Amino acid sequence: MDLRDYYRQMAAEISDEDMRKAAQFLSDHIGKANAVSKRDDERRLVQEYLTGKKSLKEIDGRMLAAMLDWLKPDKSPDGSGMYVISQLALTELAAVTKAAMEAAGQVTLL
Repeated sequence: MDLRDYYRQMAAEISDEDMRKAAQFLSDHIGKANAVSKRDDERRLVQEYLTGKKSLKEIDGRMLAAMLDWLKPDKSPDGSGMYVISQLALTELAAVTKAAMEAAGQVTLL
């Protein structure tokens, strides 16, 4: 099962309340701030690769909640109040970013 299939399976099992909370959290804390990439174009490319949608606003709330479950955000240890994602998610995200770029016909330098 690839990551996209995993998201779809997880999304089907999430309640409406969890869906609303996840969408709000992703919008407030993850979005452009730190989860996928500091580069907005790269973040959108990965987002579209995983969900088929270019904007967070277009993504079904259950899919957002599934993504949140995968990212496992936690408050930054630096006391800033920002959230950071798990090290495993960061590692997986690097692989997903490369796959998304290749699927879009972009060449990675490293």
